[in-house]
Amino acid sequence: MEIISISQKIRLLLEEAGYQLRILPIEILPRLKEIIMYISKNIDSVILRERMSFMRYHPPKKFLNAKSIIITAAPQYCIRLKFSYGGKEYETLIPPTYSYHTDNLIKNKILQICESYNYRIFNTKIPLKLLAYLSGLAEYGRNNITYINGWGSFFRLKAFYTDLECENDVNLKTEFEFMDACVKCSACIQACPTKAITEDRYLIYAERCLTFFNERRNRMPVWIQDDWHNCLMGCMKCQLYCPLNKKIKHLIDKEVFFDENETNMILGSSNKENLSKCTIDKLEKINMLKEYNLLARNLKALLNKSN
Repeated sequence: MEIISISQKIRLLLEEAGYQLRILPIEILPRLKEIIMYISKNIDSVILRERMSFMRYHPPKKFLNAKSIIITAAPQYCIRLKFSYGGKEYETLIPPTYSYHTDNLIKNKILQICESYNYRIFNTKIPLKLLAYLSGLAEYGRNNITYINGWGSFFRLKAFYTDLECENDVNLKTEFEFMDACVKCSACIQACPTKAITEDRYLIYAERCLTFFNERRNRMPVWIQDDWHNCLMGCMKCQLYCPLNKKIKHLIDKEVFFDENETNMILGSSNKENLSKCTIDKLEKINMLKEYNLLARNLKALLNKSN
C-alpha cells in the first residue's frame, strides 16, 4: 500500500473541499522581497506606505523553524446588498475578496492534519498575489488582479507558514507576463473609470484606483465622479467587464437586505454602537463592521449616483 505523506493529506483534504493550493519552500521569501523592492521604484510612495509597509519577508520570531509556505485559493463570489432608502431600493456589491470566512475554514483543515503530527502553522504577511503567480497557482491579468483557470478572478488567497518539509521541487516562474487572454484585450482598460489601467506599463496606477480611495478614511477627491462608484467597498468594474469572468460574474455568495430604518441609521450615525443587534449582525456577516466608519460616506456616494 502506498503511504500518503502529510503534505499529500493536506492537499487531498483541501482539494476535496473545493480549494486549491501550492506548497513552497521557505527559501522563496528573499525572492519575494527582491521583486517587491524592484517594482517599488514604480509604485507611488503613498501606496507603499499605506498598503505594503506591513509586509514581512521572514517568519515570526516564535516560528523561525518554518520550512515551507502553503498558499491557498478559495472560490468566492460577490455579496449583493440591497438598501431601502426614500421609498426606493438600491442595489450594490461587495467584491469577493472582502469575505474572510474561508480563511478560518482552510486554516482549520490544515490544522486538523498538522496538529495530529505535531506540526504547526502561522499566518503570513507576504504579497499573496505575487506568491500565487510565482508558484503557478494563478496568473496575472492586465489589471494586476490574479486569475485561476475556471475561476476567473473570483477567489480569495491565503497563506500560512508551516514547519513541514517542502517535498517536491517547485518550478517557480522567472518572467512576468500577462495571461495570453490579455494580449489582445483591452476590456479592463476601457472599463476602469479612473484610468488606473494603461497599456504603457505592467503595473497599474494603484494611486488612481477607486478601491484605494474608498478604503481610505480621507475625504474622497473631488475629481472622482459619483457615477463611478459601483461597490460599497472596493470596485468591480475591471473584473465585471473581463471576458474571463463572463460565465461567473453573476454568481452571488449571499444577499443581504437593509431596510429603510437601517439605511438611515448607517447614513446618520457615526457610532456603530447605536445600531440594532440585527444590523450589527448583518454588517458582521458581510465583514463590514470593522469598516463601519467608511460606510456612510461610500453609501452616500452610491445613492447620489443612483439619483
